[in-house]
Amino acid sequence: MAKPLNKLKEKKEWNWTDKHQKAFKEKITSQLVLFLLRKEGKFRVETSVSKHAIEEVLFQEQEEKWKPIVFFKNNATCRKKL
Repeated sequence: MAKPLNKLKEKKEWNWTDKHQKAFKEKITSQLVLFLLRKEGKFRVETSVSKHAIEEVLFQEQEEKWKPIVFFKNNATCRKKL
């Protein structure tokens, strides 16, 4: 499903076609990305840090599965002082 979209990353210039639109729409609408917070349930935070970005996701256990509630991404532009 995401293959046509991943192929676009390989090119410096590209044209958005019906094939890409269909793959994008299927990927975006295939599942709920973020879920609503519930009053009860365990929480978990996952973080990912690289030279380029910091990502954090807050999950809540709902129906015996960990579901994403909040997503945060910050592009890292840290500079060292000499």
